[in-house]
Amino acid sequence: MKWRDATAILLGIVTWLASSEARASEESTCSAAHVRAQILKRDAPDSLLERRAALRTCSSAVCARSIVDACSAWLRDVDARIPNITVRVVDAHGGSTPVTSILVDGKAQSSAVALDLDPGEHTVVVQAGGSKETRAVVLRSGEKGRAIDIVLRSDESERGAPGKVSAIDPGAAGATRRPQWPLYATLALAGVGLATSAVFGVLWTKGDSRCANQNTCPDRATTDHANAELRQLAVGFWAGAGVAFVGASLATWFLLSEPAPKRSARPSPLVAARVGIGWIGVHGEFR
Repeated sequence: MKWRDATAILLGIVTWLASSEARASEESTCSAAHVRAQILKRDAPDSLLERRAALRTCSSAVCARSIVDACSAWLRDVDARIPNITVRVVDAHGGSTPVTSILVDGKAQSSAVALDLDPGEHTVVVQAGGSKETRAVVLRSGEKGRAIDIVLRSDESERGAPGKVSAIDPGAAGATRRPQWPLYATLALAGVGLATSAVFGVLWTKGDSRCANQNTCPDRATTDHANAELRQLAVGFWAGAGVAFVGASLATWFLLSEPAPKRSARPSPLVAARVGIGWIGVHGEFR
């Protein structure tokens, strides 16, 4: 009997020591969690998720009553301030689409549940097949139930349906549009020729009338000299007119030979050269 009594007493002492050590460890954990929550409130006020984890620890039933009361009240306040989001993924037509993965700040998440996050900026990345969309989200403290709608566009929707011309695809409307500098160069050439012809024409007209006014050409030598000048002015006039005609003709050919692109709903400017008997001009309009 004495041996059995000694064994029972020894077991009781071991059990008491083990439970005392466990209680001491639990009390230490509770106190550390309580202190940790206070430090986070002071140094990282937006780290609400980490603070909530600490408060859950110190509000458990194994902690001292005073610590449990303080942590439980604080935990309710922190829970109310933690924002959450729900990620909804749809296709270009607004229908549901199978999602390969959803990453929030680099961590895999599910779209079926509301996700608690700290206040501040976060990055949401959604992948489905070959499509990938990235969205930056900024959350405020206490923002609950925010829906993040992300539209995944397939390759077909980005390119446009078959037989339709995309508004941003210039190659779908026909051949590649030629550079415009030759048109501007030929119009400039026509303008220079027209100006030259006008100047020489004015001088030619004035020179032709000099000898007819007040008998200013009395001798033959003066008359021959005046005729030579008139011939030079005439050559300059017709040379300028020829240059203007060539420039206008080239500009007209360039415009007429340009492949006509598919018209869009927007008005586009049209510039064309106009050549008539005794005049050259440029015409422009919006179509």
